[in-house]
Amino acid sequence: MRVFKDIVGYSHDELCSDAYAMNEIFNGLIFEVQAKMVTIDLDVKVNTGANAAAEETEEDEGVDAAGVQQVINIVNALRLVETSFDKKSYTGYIKAYMKDLMAKLEESNPGRVADFKKDATDFVKSVLGKFDEYKFYTGENMDADGHVALMYYKPGETDPIFLYFKDGLESVKY
Repeated sequence: MRVFKDIVGYSHDELCSDAYAMNEIFNGLIFEVQAKMVTIDLDVKVNTGANAAAEETEEDEGVDAAGVQQVINIVNALRLVETSFDKKSYTGYIKAYMKDLMAKLEESNPGRVADFKKDATDFVKSVLGKFDEYKFYTGENMDADGHVALMYYKPGETDPIFLYFKDGLESVKY
């Protein structure tokens, strides 16, 4: 399994994994990752190996059942944190992020810079054009300088799609 970590910012959070269906879109600029809504059980189940007396029950112990919760599998597994932007603050963030990412690309893959710059500009314009359709997620450390994943729903779909800048991620094999 490969996990993709942020290369910009200080935290280098894990942001996605090849355990989820991934496609490259926008001329290979973006990883499009299919997420799913899943139900998780919040009840704590502890097996101590001891034999409880027949008359003891959860009610006797004062344990409340926590129930179940609907979550997005990628968000839950990688501990992503939803954040918010208005169009102006996102524009400021993405300009700074692109500057940092371009500096990394110039060091590691200078031949990629021109294509990246053109494709990234086109992609960001498309995002800003449909800004209200997106939600934004950071890694678990909420690194303000790091990668912010975009989440949206395709029309008629109930499971979300996450978008990541491919060049902003480092693949780590586990």
